[in-house]
Amino acid sequence: MKKRLLIVLACMALLTMTMACGSREQGEKPKKTKDGKTIVTMSMMGTDSFYKAAVKKFEQKNPDIEVQLHIYKQPNEKWEENDHDKYVQKINTELLAGSGADILEVASLPVGKYVNKKLFVNLNEFIDKEELLQKGDLYPNIINSMKINDGLYSMPLTFYMLCFIGDGNVLKKANVQVDDKNWTWQQFEQVAQQLKQHSSDDGGIRYALANYPPEDLLLEIVSSRYAEFVDSRIQKASFDAPRFIELMEQIKSMYDHQVVTSKEAEIGKQLFYSTMLMSSADFVEWPHTLYSNPVLMHRPHTAEQDSGVNFYAPYQLAISAKSQVQEEAWRFLSFLASEEAQSMQERRGFSVLASVNEKKFSDVQSKVNSGAFKLESGKTVKVADGYFAKAKQLLAAANGYSSGDDKLFSIVKEESKSYFSGRKSAQEAAKLIQNRVTTYLNE
Repeated sequence: MKKRLLIVLACMALLTMTMACGSREQGEKPKKTKDGKTIVTMSMMGTDSFYKAAVKKFEQKNPDIEVQLHIYKQPNEKWEENDHDKYVQKINTELLAGSGADILEVASLPVGKYVNKKLFVNLNEFIDKEELLQKGDLYPNIINSMKINDGLYSMPLTFYMLCFIGDGNVLKKANVQVDDKNWTWQQFEQVAQQLKQHSSDDGGIRYALANYPPEDLLLEIVSSRYAEFVDSRIQKASFDAPRFIELMEQIKSMYDHQVVTSKEAEIGKQLFYSTMLMSSADFVEWPHTLYSNPVLMHRPHTAEQDSGVNFYAPYQLAISAKSQVQEEAWRFLSFLASEEAQSMQERRGFSVLASVNEKKFSDVQSKVNSGAFKLESGKTVKVADGYFAKAKQLLAAANGYSSGDDKLFSIVKEESKSYFSGRKSAQEAAKLIQNRVTTYLNE
């Protein structure tokens, strides 16, 4: 729906105003339990132990509210290939009809499309009112990266970090200085060519990156540069623009010059790994499994990007603009972002609170220093000087949000294969992507 009747727009504007003032529209009453508790409903595609445990803690602290989880697929139900599409369609129908849940788990949903239709609440007002960013614990770069049209419409509650891990021994031997805070993919290709010359004799390393299909690399880059190719304000794509065509050509160049390959390689038999880290322990476990002297690095990125440390937010919640219990819904979201909830064992990933991550880093560092931290192989770990400082620096630098519009990304991945396989030119593949994405955005 590209246009709305003026009366609907007026009503939605009025709803936003009354929400900000702490009141509800006259004639609309929130649902109550038999014992008078206000009911807040939350829609999820699948069950999750963190949300279930957090609901219990929240209700103990807020006896006037009952949070009801509406789960699309129960643990004992079989998952089908098209379940995600069915769930998205269900959410679309409910949101447009105003009959959906008050809170929605939106990590894998097209948030930008819902924002364009004014179906989600702008959470900025709540965050500003509670001064969450001013308190200095909530990562501002995480929050700001997820904003759409200067508004925050989905609250992240945890995140995974995407970065590079390099072979420190090869880098030292080649005496190659890498400014990973600022390097581009073109510079990455140049560095990789230099390193290959110093690694082929004794390490048998042939590729900078291995087991990495070109369409997957394209998708990773596009997801972290989503705003460059999709204008969420007007739901317009620009995948036929020169910058996207040049990106595909640059990626193909790296494969043509055997810098990157789709072929598999043994652990340690490549110069770099592009990896996703999910916990403080991951900073030690995975890198030291790959290399004896790992180096933590930013991913290559464009000059327009502040950092090459991308992140994915697997837990994020939005509040329906048509909910009659927006203030109560925010109380639940605010609790989930509190230190108590963020410290719960059931929550996976890095916390959106720096203080929680700092405690976990301290625990891991103490175990490493005492020799108590062991890899799966049973080996203890020796960490280079400054390793943990770099880990914390990367975590604080994470600001390239990898959007979760699965449908759009599947289009990019599917159609780009025709170019990387040589069946179509970059221009032809880009045009196909542009046409299909445009159709999808206009649905």
